[in-house]
Amino acid sequence: MAADIHLWIERYVENTWSFACPYSSRAEDGRVEFESPYHGRNYSLFAALADVRNGTGEAGYVEPVSIPRGLPYDVSDVGLRIAEQWADDGHSHSWLTANELLGLDWERPVEFTGFTSSEAAAQLEAGGPPPELWVLDACGRLTERVRFEVPLREVCPEFVEDFLPRLLNYGEATDVRVVFFFDN
Repeated sequence: MAADIHLWIERYVENTWSFACPYSSRAEDGRVEFESPYHGRNYSLFAALADVRNGTGEAGYVEPVSIPRGLPYDVSDVGLRIAEQWADDGHSHSWLTANELLGLDWERPVEFTGFTSSEAAAQLEAGGPPPELWVLDACGRLTERVRFEVPLREVCPEFVEDFLPRLLNYGEATDVRVVFFFDN
């Protein structure tokens, strides 16, 4: 079963956190629909942000920023409505400030374990690069078990190179936070 992230940005304005993404409420049922600034499904990123899917399958293992913190006590009204819409189908609610995300060590390693070809395994063992082709379970000519590390930045470039720089478009790093949860 796949997991997805539901993520929005809030900014601190006039002593309150306000929802900063475009949104609308459906007239027929009041359900909030919003434009998330991030749409990826990257399990290594999910593991780093909130320990979701960490060390399972294709996610690899990475030291998480924190365990899920829950929704902020002062979450925006729109953010609260979104979380409530998902009820029990949403899990691992959390938030991180722009300062935390921008200050994160994106070079820290993500550890992967899988199977690759004997040639790629030999190259890795000799100090070469991680295999380009690897699978979770041995199959065909991919029968050599390997363990390797890749910097977090390299496994979630769309988040690091595209999303993070846009955070400062919302305000000072101290006045911006990212609120999120997951579903599966």
